[in-house]
Amino acid sequence: MSRLEQMTALFSLIGVGYLIGVYRMVPVMAMVIGLSFAFYGAVKKSVHLDAGLSLFAETLFVTPIALLFCIYSEMNGNGSLGVLHGMQFLLFPIAGAITSVPLLLFNRGVRMIPYYLTGILMYVNPTIQFLMELFYFHEPLEVHRLIAFCFIWVGVGFTLWHNVKEMKK
Repeated sequence: MSRLEQMTALFSLIGVGYLIGVYRMVPVMAMVIGLSFAFYGAVKKSVHLDAGLSLFAETLFVTPIALLFCIYSEMNGNGSLGVLHGMQFLLFPIAGAITSVPLLLFNRGVRMIPYYLTGILMYVNPTIQFLMELFYFHEPLEVHRLIAFCFIWVGVGFTLWHNVKEMKK
């Protein structure tokens, strides 16, 4: 690991560690989601299949698990079929097809750009959400979240700096 990569890790850990210290809880879901995206991206980068074929294989693998979960939920009264009506029954399966579009684009895009850039782009969505909650929904700014946000983005900045330096070599 280069010095700049170490700085990236350090500032990101400080940001997350600060939130853990302030709120006295580990953000388990955020960590699981982040790690799963990192794993998914790494697998996508290393598997040399056509994007469409790759997505089809993923869907084929996950569909039986999803169907079992849906059946289980319906049997326990927690499903959604009882509350769907009219057009919603038609929209429900279409939602899966619509969801496949960004996945297909991600599958193609991850092969076209360096992997570090894929990782950095993963910070765009949470940043937009953060800005939306502040400026559109006018939610109060929690100073602790802002501090952690700044530390994490300083870490991302070190990654960008490192990679720009590497590209110039």
